Amino acid sequence: MTDHEKDTPNTTPAAELSSEAANEPAAGSKPTKHPIDPHAMLTVSTSPHIKSPVTTRSIMIDVLIALTPACLWGIYVFGPRSLSLLLIAVICAVGFEALYQLLLKKPITVGDCSAAVTGLLVGMNLPSTAPLWIPIIGSFFAIVIVKQLYGGIGKNFMNPALAARA
Repeated sequence: MTDHEKDTPNTTPAAELSSEAANEPAAGSKPTKHPIDPHAMLTVSTSPHIKSPVTTRSIMIDVLIALTPACLWGIYVFGPRSLSLLLIAVICAVGFEALYQLLLKKPITVGDCSAAVTGLLVGMNLPSTAPLWIPIIGSFFAIVIVKQLYGGIGKNFMNPALAARA
């Protein structure tokens, strides 16, 4: 074979290649099975595609449990005033979520504990010297403005507790 023949691509017309010959196994070899069943139906659906018994409530309770040591340490270090700020923030967050959903005749979802987590995070972001009205305003802004007006849990454009901090 010359150098020119090595560099020249195969120019056999496609019509000369038999599609049947291309799909048939070589003489003496066994046909291979395709790993994917071509007749299987595919299901198109919205996410989540992986189902799990884990619920929003169980995740939020895990978050509350995980935040408990930090809250206890904060109360120990900064005194009972930090406890009052945390309680006000949590109670107001849960109350504002329930009130908003009640007024707009939406299903009440405070049982999923997401409002409690938001309230706890709002309270933990405050200095212990903050006035007692600050967690009330922060909880209102986090729950009503950032979370509920955008459709509830999972549909907010940013973390409600961080928006309340800002």
